[in-house]
Parts: sequence; C-alpha cells; structure tokens
Amino acid sequence: MDKERGYTFCKNGRPRKGIEVTGDAHSVAIPISCPRGSKPAALVHTHPGGSLQLSPQDIKTMRDKRLPVCVRVGNKVKCYRPKK
Repeated sequence: MDKERGYTFCKNGRPRKGIEVTGDAHSVAIPISCPRGSKPAALVHTHPGGSLQLSPQDIKTMRDKRLPVCVRVGNKVKCYRPKK
C-alpha cells in the first residue's frame, strides 16, 4: 500500500517547498520548516486512498497550526483554509 507524503509549502516572493517527508498509509507528520527567507503558507500532503476530503486529523492540524491544508491525489489538488 502507498504511504502518505507531505511537505510545507513556503513562500516569500517565489513559492518554495520545504522538506518532503513520508508517513504511513494513513498519516504523515509534516515538519513546519521552510528554507531561509520564506514562511509557511500551507501544508500539502497526499491521500493514497484517493479522497480529496480532509480527514479528522487534517482538520485538527489545520485548526491547530492555523495554516491551509492541501490534499493531493494524482494530479488533482484541493486546498482548505482554516476558519477565522
């Protein structure tokens, strides 16, 4: 079975990708880390099961970190923003 992969999407002028990490089939712990001179803009991760919907853990992470969470399945990406 495929494993979830994720990274922090960073920006300051141009978009940048933080360190990509691999989790298990159901989750991935993404470090909030960006290259020097950039700031976290979103957390991006895959859902090997094929759903673009947020999991309960995704919703919790989005609320706790106050960052958008994007889910990628193949070439499709759907992003969700935390409520203010």
